Amino acid sequence: MDKYLDPILKLLKVLNTWKRIAMFAVILFLSIGGYVVFENRQTIYTQSIGRFDGVAVKQEITISDASKQAIDQFVALDNNVEVVQLVDVDLYKNARKVVYEAVTAVRKGELLDEAQLTGQQVPLFSSEVVQNSQMISLINGEFGCGAVKDTAFARKRPKFASTLHTSCRVPIPPLYGRLTGYLIFHLRNEPSQYEIEALKLHAIQLAMKIYLTDINKGPTSYDRT
Repeated sequence: MDKYLDPILKLLKVLNTWKRIAMFAVILFLSIGGYVVFENRQTIYTQSIGRFDGVAVKQEITISDASKQAIDQFVALDNNVEVVQLVDVDLYKNARKVVYEAVTAVRKGELLDEAQLTGQQVPLFSSEVVQNSQMISLINGEFGCGAVKDTAFARKRPKFASTLHTSCRVPIPPLYGRLTGYLIFHLRNEPSQYEIEALKLHAIQLAMKIYLTDINKGPTSYDRT
């Protein structure tokens, strides 16, 4: 018992004036505050980025002609990609909407008989568990692929989607905690692991080009070949 009482008694002898007590309280407060900040440094950083880098005051993506051409070129050059959609995201409003869509030339007419998705706002998170998992992966800056049947595209365009197999997503920008939008690639056939890795590389390049061209404007280069 004495081993616990002795330090307390020694501390009380030192804190024998109000000034010393006040100084001790300040030091204790700063120490606890510093520890809390250190333990939660990643959350604080992410929230500060969101508040001051365009998430809290969200500007809708306005796609440039250069970005449209890059997306169209992507569809034209990849034999397995049938559709690419650019989706704008507003985390604070829990909303997303397609702002641009590119389809292979031979299949453009097939979409005329099904729902038009461009400009339609839908929830980012909903009761769909798979969809919510996809959105969390995007917020974490991850590229990922899954079945087309688990997408809003399949629910809105079942006929067209029945001819597709896989959908892959890349966040814009392709970084952790900076989600402003994303690209989704709808593939006709199941891709091999090599094809997924190649698509990931090109998708990240395209996502960064769009980010630098239309969101955080600056010089960029893009080579799909």
